[in-house]
Amino acid sequence: MSSTNNLDAKNAYEKICKFSNKSGRYYKTLFHVHTPESCDYKLFIDRENFSYENATDEEMFEICVELGILPKADNYTNYKKIGVEDGLYESYKEAFAFLIFVYYLAEKNIEIAILADHNTIAGYKKVDRAIKNLKEVKGKIKGYCPTIIAGIEITCADKNHVIGIFDYNNEKVVNKISEWLEYNLVNIEAGTILTSLNVMEFLTNLDIITYIAHFDNADMIQKTDYLSGAYKKELLQSKYCNVIGCSTYEKINILDKKLTTMLKGKKFKYLIDNDSHCIEGLEENYVWVKGFERNVKMIREAIDNYDVSISLDREMKINNRQYIKGIHLQGSEASFLINEKNKKMDFTLVFSSSLNCIIGGRGTGKSTLLKFLEYALNQKCESLEMLNFICRHGHIWLLYIYNNTEYMIEMLNPLIEDYFSDSADVLAYYDSNRREYYTYKKSDFNIERIKRYSYEKNLKIYEIVHNEKGINFKAVKSKRDMLNNFFDTTYSVNELVRTASGDDINDFIYNVMFNNVTISNANSISVRSLNGLKNAIKNAKKIMNNRYQEVMEIIEKFNNRMGNTLKIVYTQNNEVDLPDFKSWINLKQKKREFIKIDNIKYSIRYENVIDYFEMLCDRLGIFGLLDKIEKKK
Repeated sequence: MSSTNNLDAKNAYEKICKFSNKSGRYYKTLFHVHTPESCDYKLFIDRENFSYENATDEEMFEICVELGILPKADNYTNYKKIGVEDGLYESYKEAFAFLIFVYYLAEKNIEIAILADHNTIAGYKKVDRAIKNLKEVKGKIKGYCPTIIAGIEITCADKNHVIGIFDYNNEKVVNKISEWLEYNLVNIEAGTILTSLNVMEFLTNLDIITYIAHFDNADMIQKTDYLSGAYKKELLQSKYCNVIGCSTYEKINILDKKLTTMLKGKKFKYLIDNDSHCIEGLEENYVWVKGFERNVKMIREAIDNYDVSISLDREMKINNRQYIKGIHLQGSEASFLINEKNKKMDFTLVFSSSLNCIIGGRGTGKSTLLKFLEYALNQKCESLEMLNFICRHGHIWLLYIYNNTEYMIEMLNPLIEDYFSDSADVLAYYDSNRREYYTYKKSDFNIERIKRYSYEKNLKIYEIVHNEKGINFKAVKSKRDMLNNFFDTTYSVNELVRTASGDDINDFIYNVMFNNVTISNANSISVRSLNGLKNAIKNAKKIMNNRYQEVMEIIEKFNNRMGNTLKIVYTQNNEVDLPDFKSWINLKQKKREFIKIDNIKYSIRYENVIDYFEMLCDRLGIFGLLDKIEKKK
């Protein structure tokens, strides 16, 4: 790949990236994160000869220097303004611990961290100050710092741990929680003498998001004789208990089966608790939360719309994620999509990495938008009218995400207003006048010729490379390979709608699934004797088995690529066209024949014999019938 200075493509890239995405996106989120404020916090568990409890101010400062968070200084007390002098932190040790905590959140690309210290909310202010300190000394790590949302983990008398998530800027709620903790806590370590049902009721009445944490490890689940069955049902059936926390993704199904057995009919929403008490634990148990503005309201809305806004396994398939991030059209006087008041204004639209629904009245541009996407991806244009329509809208750029890499697809169309006066004149640009006349006719339009010219002359694909100086565009040489990765089928949107409602759907699936991969044709078999039939049966079974393996190899690649989005199931069966039994048994076509079996004469019609063989074929299958013929049964 060679680097290029394509200012138009860079401009399109910037326009797409700056465009406000109203659909939101998925944020890498940690639920139930402990901070150094928790009484049992370890900070590091893999660091040799380290104990957070016994660490000194100077030792914590040296770790910050080692990690590159702070520059080397003669004395750590030079950092008085980090919150020690105003009493927020009890010591430099604590201030440096919180600084290390938020540094690792940023390093691990955690975008939202929902705090939940044991029986206290004091850690929120300290984390918030640590983020400000980190920005001052390091700037934004990897372009951003995490959003912190306040929460608490309350240890209850029934040995359940209840999580509460709230807005720390809501002074009334914060005061109510502080008062409740002061009145109801035995101490920080022991928690409260109230049950989890009492605590969840209190939190819900304050409009706080609440759920039971790591419930798969709770005594209520692990011990069948712990607490009464009546209390368990009262808690789980209550209106406060609709969300359940689980310690790992893998244990959710096991927990769900247990709860389904206990409670018939109630469906719970599951979250994964990070529950880390150390830096190393920040690398696991993510939840992906979809929304727009990162705050408590977004978390609440995501839980309410759980099926579409919460993803527990996104990390497993994110590396295979591919989608169109946005489209940019150059402004043109003749454009249909551009603002009527300013025809020279460009058109930009961004898409969600999940489901996109294009909604609008007739004539608002829904199909137009899809046609532009399709033309840029496979250069297929079904008519001269459509070619003129596309060219009237100017150049097209698509920003495509493939395997976590950004690509810009550029389609430089000829501008109608600059080059052409008649609808057929556009063919001159595409070199379609093979008759070498001075005029052009609609009949000169050729789909494949337009497609080939657009691909060779007008289409470019760039890989976008980020570096310290900005971004570079590297031209991709293997355009065809990249397009095959981007776009699986040559069917147009309109053809897809037509196909899905007709008999051509199998052909469509075949095209999508095999993606231009050619498989061997099925063999035909002819025989003239019983021995030949015997061998033919064996060969046919072998051929079918080989074909099954060949097709499955391709299907499995397709299914793996699609993840849970689409799955093709392939089976072989004995449903075949009925053989020509007339030629098989060589019966003379008479109305009837008299056949003697065991000294008894039977009057059998020609049609009866054919019907009998067809019945056997239907009942036994083609191979079963052939086996019996071969064995003279």
